[in-house]
Amino acid sequence: MVEVLITLFYVIIIANGMLYCMNSFKEEYGHMQTVFTEESEILAAEKAQNTVEEAQNIVPQPMTNIDVMNDAVGGLVSLGYKKRESREAIAQVATDKEYTDPAILIRDVLSVKK
Repeated sequence: MVEVLITLFYVIIIANGMLYCMNSFKEEYGHMQTVFTEESEILAAEKAQNTVEEAQNIVPQPMTNIDVMNDAVGGLVSLGYKKRESREAIAQVATDKEYTDPAILIRDVLSVKK
């Protein structure tokens, strides 16, 4: 029983010493963790911004209003074309020119499809 109490006493002393060392280290070097975290966040934000810019350069943005494009998709679907096929064709044609009339957009899509 005495041996168990002595062992337990040493474990408590060692644990307290470890806690003291950890707190001392944290007080002395804790600010460095904040600096590294801030730099990591800045680098991640810059990388994300570069990725967005690269994606915008890769994927051509349509010049035509989305409402005009949606109306044209509806028109092509009513003519019997599949919705996905219509969207892809309209997106391809709408990147070259700005359309304000869905009928003209449909006409140009059909002329390209032939």
